[in-house]
Amino acid sequence: MKNKYLDYGNLATFFEKDESVPPRQLASIPLGDLEKPITNGRELLEYLSKCLNKDRYQFRNRGRGSRKEHGNAYGIRLEHAEWVAIYFQEKESVVEKEIFQRKRWKDRYELHQIIYQLSKQLYDHQQRYGDDIEIEFKNVGENNE
Repeated sequence: MKNKYLDYGNLATFFEKDESVPPRQLASIPLGDLEKPITNGRELLEYLSKCLNKDRYQFRNRGRGSRKEHGNAYGIRLEHAEWVAIYFQEKESVVEKEIFQRKRWKDRYELHQIIYQLSKQLYDHQQRYGDDIEIEFKNVGENNE
């Protein structure tokens, strides 16, 4: 069975496709002059949707206001809404990849600690008894057979 995490590569290269947008940044809103002035909430919503970090987060707009005429228990269509609530959450695929990378780096750190302790014990053994034990560490990768 193929491990679904093998192709994830380096966490930094995965998350930072656009280096101008850090991974935890919700939006990049320029402070300079706009192409056209924003005159109402719908234009603001449209403008914000262009600035949001959609690589990491998923966004939902929900219409709010009086439900007497156009609404139901789930909300109101945006064209009939008095105002809009914007909800966001991290994409599940991003969260899974981060959890995998954290576990990978934790395991790697623990292995380094074990190797360090083993090296220390081997050195002490060699000081007492000579070189009667020899251990060779070898990296196994795609290029090595």
